[in-house]
Order: sequence, then structure tokens, then C-alpha cells
Amino acid sequence: MSPLKTLLVTTLLLFAPGCTSKPKSVPHPGAGEEARIWEERSRRPSAMQEALRPFNEGVAYLMRHRRDLGLTDDQVEDLLELRNHADRDVHEIEARMLSLADEIRSQLHVGGLDGPDITDQLQQMGELQAKIDQRRLGALAKGLDLLTEEQRGAFDDILLRDIQ
Repeated sequence: MSPLKTLLVTTLLLFAPGCTSKPKSVPHPGAGEEARIWEERSRRPSAMQEALRPFNEGVAYLMRHRRDLGLTDDQVEDLLELRNHADRDVHEIEARMLSLADEIRSQLHVGGLDGPDITDQLQQMGELQAKIDQRRLGALAKGLDLLTEEQRGAFDDILLRDIQ
């Protein structure tokens, strides 16, 4: 089996939605100040993760900045409805992803990672993750449609500040 495939499967299994065994940091083999700096850096999100955070969070990102945006009570209510609807969809998809991850884990014990079944399941996991991203981005787009021009300008400013 290729190293890339091994890495992909391991990553999917370790970081599957709902997994509680996510590592908090990457340990450094040394000791002292160098090890402390290494551990601190490994806990920080990467620049790419920070840049994508607003899009991964979807409507929750708008809700987190509702005061800065000056959202009305009606807008907050509509955004909560959008978020709840998207979250229901996402939770259903995540449940299917967890079931696929369980199937992959069981195959690891039986026959390893080679074969077309694993490749198909990994492809399905990728497709399900794409659906989650589509649901969150779709909800965010609908949420942005609820904003006034002034609020959209404020959102653009917040977004630029957060991704820099």
C-alpha cells in the first residue's frame, strides 16, 4: 500500500467527525524550551485553517459577529433557523461518515488497507465531506442575503481582519 494512502486513511480515522481522540499537540522528542516551543506551535491553527474558518463555520460565523454586524432580532431569528437546518443536514452526513470510518476500521483488522473497497469508501468519505462543505457554504450564502448593504460592508471588514 502506498504511503499516501496510509496517511489518508489514518487521518480520516483519527479526525473523523465526532472522534474524541484528536491529539491536542504533536510531542517533541527533545526536552526543555525547544520542546515547549514545538508543542505550542503544533497547537496553533495553520494560516490556511484560519483563512478558511469563516467558510467552515458557515452561519455560526455570522452569529458570532452579530453585535459587530448590528443584526436585528428578526435577522438573528432567521439566521438561527438557517443554522439549525444546516446543522441537521450536517449531522446526518457526519453520521454516515462515522459509519464509513467504522467499516474502514473493521477492514483494518480483517485484511489491511489494500483493495477496491477501501478506495471506494475513501472516495465516499470525500464526497460526504464535500456535501458538508456545500451545506455550510449554502447556509452562509443565504445568511449573507439577509444582511443590508451596510452590514455586508461590516462583514467584509470583519472577514478581512480575521483572515489576515
